[in-house]
Amino acid sequence: MIKSIFAAAIFLFSLNSFAATSPECPGEEGYYFTNYKRRNPTQGGFVSNKADVQDTDEMIFIGPEVSICGSSRVSGRARIFGSAVIRSATVKDSAEISENAVISSGAEVSGNSKISGKAVVSGFVEVMEDAVVTDNASVVNSDSERLARVSGKARVGGSARVTEDAVVEGSARVNGNAKLSGDVRVDGSSLIKGHTKRSTGKISGETLNDPDYEGLEKARKEREAYEEKCRQEEEAKKLAKQAADIKAALEAKQASDAKNAKVFDARNELIALGVLTGYKVVFKDDNCRIEMTEDGTSKAIPFLLSRNTNSWDRTSGKSGATIVKVSSDSYQLRFESEFVDKRNFYVTFEGSAANLRKYKEAFETLYEYCKERL
Repeated sequence: MIKSIFAAAIFLFSLNSFAATSPECPGEEGYYFTNYKRRNPTQGGFVSNKADVQDTDEMIFIGPEVSICGSSRVSGRARIFGSAVIRSATVKDSAEISENAVISSGAEVSGNSKISGKAVVSGFVEVMEDAVVTDNASVVNSDSERLARVSGKARVGGSARVTEDAVVEGSARVNGNAKLSGDVRVDGSSLIKGHTKRSTGKISGETLNDPDYEGLEKARKEREAYEEKCRQEEEAKKLAKQAADIKAALEAKQASDAKNAKVFDARNELIALGVLTGYKVVFKDDNCRIEMTEDGTSKAIPFLLSRNTNSWDRTSGKSGATIVKVSSDSYQLRFESEFVDKRNFYVTFEGSAANLRKYKEAFETLYEYCKERL
């Protein structure tokens, strides 16, 4: 048995003879602490060469995942385990640091106090006597002219925060998202929770559970901002629709004006053709019926520019215009009428292909216009 203990001691000594490092203490070298050196040696956590760990009575325990960084001081019967980190802070007496707690920047933890969870104790603060800081709570103060303190049997937990000159003592409990600052003093059996915030005065034996005024105000502003955004988006949609409607109406009017201009030009072309060839050309039914009367006659030949017709033996059911080649250099334009008294009539014009084509196109322009309207 003695041999095995001796062998373990030699093994641990050999480990500690090499410079050790820890990612929690960047740029620092140190050694691995040995727990219970004379009784049952076990390897402990990292201790920086800058730190002072006083283990004269072999009562200190430093867990294997612990890191002691910077100019930290650990003494008395302190127990540090879990993945706790001590950075340039003091842990003494019978204080216990565990889990993922961080003690840093000159903080002092003493007495029988316990720091656990993901708690942070940092700066010019003291946690003493039988106090407990746990969960995600923080006791922090960077002002050297102030001192935050948790003492007695007080307990700070949840996501509570104690800072500046705030004091929590007695059997007080501070939980939730409470925030104590300034020179406020909480003692007795006080219970501080919710989103309570105090920065002055003394609270003794009271229960405070304030709602999240800031959160509610933030939510109200966010809601109003969202509603305003929705209103602006709706207004923008209305304006965009109005602009689109105006544009569509303008484009429709321009198209209508262009079509009317084209119809007007087509009318003039056919009237001019009549003048040149001795026909009187009259437009009726909104330009969808043309009557051509040859000079010296009284019989008007009708041309109905519509698909709706009573013609019973016409395939196309409409008046038509065609150009026929008569000879190598002569062409004939023929306007075919609707049936009148079971007869259809033709009006023909001689000329060059180019001249006749524009009259044919004028006739077909009127037909396309009337097809959409009737």
